[in-house]
Amino acid sequence: MNQVHHIRVPEYSCNEYRSLGFQRHLFNFLQKGGQEALRLRVESRSRASGTMPRWLKDASEIEFLGYGVEPGDLMFEAPALGAIMQSDDRSPLFAPSWLPTQSVLELLEGSIQDALSTSPDSEWLDDGLLDTIDTELRPIFKRFSSIEWRNGREVKVSRESLHSFSALRQKTPVPQECRIYGKLEAIRHSDHAFALVLEDKHVIRGVAMPDLDEKLKKQWGTMVVVHGEAVFRPSKTLLRIEARDIEPAQPKDIVFSYIPQPLFSEIEIESFTEPQGKGGIRSIFGKWPGTETEEEIIAALRKMR
Repeated sequence: MNQVHHIRVPEYSCNEYRSLGFQRHLFNFLQKGGQEALRLRVESRSRASGTMPRWLKDASEIEFLGYGVEPGDLMFEAPALGAIMQSDDRSPLFAPSWLPTQSVLELLEGSIQDALSTSPDSEWLDDGLLDTIDTELRPIFKRFSSIEWRNGREVKVSRESLHSFSALRQKTPVPQECRIYGKLEAIRHSDHAFALVLEDKHVIRGVAMPDLDEKLKKQWGTMVVVHGEAVFRPSKTLLRIEARDIEPAQPKDIVFSYIPQPLFSEIEIESFTEPQGKGGIRSIFGKWPGTETEEEIIAALRKMR
């Protein structure tokens, strides 16, 4: 069963001569954003190279139904995920993070709502999806000041929201090198995904390079050490591991059985660009911090020759 979604643009009725361009931008945003929101929940990444899976194409078959009764109300239809995802014959590595009655538009709406939250702790935001939300909405907001989702809950996005999206991307920790020890509990050949179980039973999502398929199969069910990059959410929690190599573990490697944390989890990057005022380096510039006299310093330097 398909789901009908209402998206309202209050100023749309007074700008109908621009409707075709606006509808194209809005449709592109809904389709691309919906695809990435679903892929992030299924594969722990919003973007991936290669051919798009069939289930992702089918789930993003969005259709414009027309106008609602209220001025500026546009109606879109998208397939419910239950029927679509039944065709995905891959072995599930994790419990589904979506409901059979939901559509990609509802998942996108949820991610946008999380991005607008003052405490973005959502699991379902990453840099790729935030980039799409930010860049795809900009041409729309050149003509209209706001868009409202009205599907049981109201989510309003405005021109001012773009600053929130950009700020959230800046707060997302950069990927960092990692080395992790755990049991290779599950693997999935179709997208090179795997699940790694740590000593404390926490499960980490991972994606391997395609040339690691043989190693994944050979070491399935054994203790391994994964070398690669840790990718984080805007909330600074771990999203996934992107593995470059997987090796059999040695007993000493147990020290690497941990969940990676961002290096600057407590210090925001913006703090490094704050004006120093009377503090910082200016407070000591031109001053010798020790108690030695100038003559004592010169004498000490001569002895070092």
